Amino acid sequence: MPTISIIIPIYNAELYLAECLDSIINQDFQDYEALLIDDGSTDGSSTLCKEFQCLDTRFHYFCQENGGVSKARNTGLAHATGQWFYFVDADDTLPAHSLSTLWKLSKNNSVELTMGRYTEIDEYQENKSKKQSFELQLDRVNCTCLLFLTHEYGYQGYLWNKLFKASIIHQHHLRFNESFHFNEDRLFCIEYICAMKGLCVFTSQIVYEYHRRLSSVMGKARQSFNPNIYDDYESSLVILQTLKQQGFSHRVINLARDRIIDSYDFIRHNMCKTHYSEAKHAIHELRRRAINDTSYIFFICNRIRRFLSKQVGHLMGRGIYFESIF
Repeated sequence: MPTISIIIPIYNAELYLAECLDSIINQDFQDYEALLIDDGSTDGSSTLCKEFQCLDTRFHYFCQENGGVSKARNTGLAHATGQWFYFVDADDTLPAHSLSTLWKLSKNNSVELTMGRYTEIDEYQENKSKKQSFELQLDRVNCTCLLFLTHEYGYQGYLWNKLFKASIIHQHHLRFNESFHFNEDRLFCIEYICAMKGLCVFTSQIVYEYHRRLSSVMGKARQSFNPNIYDDYESSLVILQTLKQQGFSHRVINLARDRIIDSYDFIRHNMCKTHYSEAKHAIHELRRRAINDTSYIFFICNRIRRFLSKQVGHLMGRGIYFESIF
């Protein structure tokens, strides 16, 4: 049984896949298996997968009809045999120390989730991350807050900067919601944290290289209107309902309510930027929903807090976030 199972959903990633898989082979931690889940690719991705499978017996190739990234990840979960699970996107890369860094943090028996920082690289230039060195031990409440608060350590709702304990996923039958195409990763992270009883450890070390590409799901969402973008709102609503059912604190619930309004802003901006023909009516309807799902007073206070955060942050030269006091 390998220590870590690396799950890689693949769809038409021929241009970037070899670089991704090479970065896995070059890890300084070698006790892993890599599950290559081909989600019905029509380019040369399958050929590359088979070449790497022949090159290294730790690589296992699976092919399925196209069903989306969540279905591909679920296929990976069904076949993974490791003690810990790690997710990688086929067009991204890992620093050589990624697996060893996250695994070392997991060696304490009370630790059930480890996570680190990442660097963003676009197709034209690399975005340099600040160099800091620290670790944080978090209970599940503070770990959940970290997934919502972006001003200090960046957005942490992604899968690929985290190491998940396999026994928790198996015991609670955790799977990705295949009906969602946006924000499904943060929903899975929230459901996992809800199942935790132990600690999360966050390290400031860079453990992932996220390549921002125009051909990615988020890249395409910035260029043209995608009806699936509503999944971002629906999954945010499921997150809010899940946290309420789990009895999380008022602070966490308010952060989830803020996330619903963030989703409204994200979808509204996308509709306006892509000149969606039905934008005016759709935005009005979504705004009505956001007010209903968070409350009118909370919605208005959110607008005021976001305005003040932006103005104060501009004056101070750094990100500022004013949380709800209600």
